[in-house]
Amino acid sequence: MVEEKETKEKVEEEKKVETSESDQESKEKTSKTNVLEEAKRLNSEKEKLLDREEALQDRREQLHAEKMIGGTTDAGQETEKKEETPKEYAERVIAGGFNGEN
Repeated sequence: MVEEKETKEKVEEEKKVETSESDQESKEKTSKTNVLEEAKRLNSEKEKLLDREEALQDRREQLHAEKMIGGTTDAGQETEKKEETPKEYAERVIAGGFNGEN
């Protein structure tokens, strides 16, 4: 009888050890799974941000090109009249450019 009890106790201890080992293994697997899932999620977020940044960069380049090509125009604007200096007036009159305009 004593041997039976000892055998049962040994079997129970072995089961406990096996159970604790399997619990540790399952925890490690769960931990690894969580880490992998988190890494995949972060990677997905980074890809989305990269796509968004590329779209913004394309838009910046397009706006810059339009600005460079567009230039400016004086259409619809009044031109400023330059006041003629006495020296410029004298040179114009001597050259025969006097026609009564100031």
